[in-house]
Parts: sequence; structure tokens; C-alpha cells
Amino acid sequence: MALTTRSAVPIATTESRAPGTSLAYITIGAIMAVLAGTSYFFFNSNATLGYIRTSFFALGIVLMVIGFTVGYIGRAARKAEVPPPEAMNPTVRV
Repeated sequence: MALTTRSAVPIATTESRAPGTSLAYITIGAIMAVLAGTSYFFFNSNATLGYIRTSFFALGIVLMVIGFTVGYIGRAARKAEVPPPEAMNPTVRV
């Protein structure tokens, strides 16, 4: 009986874009939250500006949460995309 080996090509040929997307959401959200938070201390407020600042602050926090969540999901998906080690070097008996 002859043993034949072949190299297996990974199933996923394209890498996930989750790390870049996650980093963009976290960065944009952090910048928005910091700018809105510091504007509370340095500028006088009226009702309209207060609403806009609060909206930008909340949106920045939400974008950061989305970024952290996308990063977590991306790491979990990367593990699921890679085939098990047994499938990488299959041995076929003929």
C-alpha cells in the first residue's frame, strides 16, 4: 500500500477585514468622545450645543463599543476559518 501525501490549501484565501474595521471604529469613537468631553470644560454651553455635545459623546462611546465587539468577533471568526491541523496534511492510503 502506497502512501500519498498532498499539500492542503487553506480554505480561506482572503483575510478578514475585521481588525482594520475594528481599529477604525475605536479610533473615530475615541476622538469623538474626547473632543465632546473636553468641550464641556472649555466652552460655555447653551441648550443646542449641549445636545450636540452629548450626542457626539454618546456616538463616540457607541462607536468604541462597536469597534471592540467587531474585534472580538473577528478574532473568533479567524479561528473558525482555519481548518483543523488534521486537514492540513491529509494522508491517503491507496
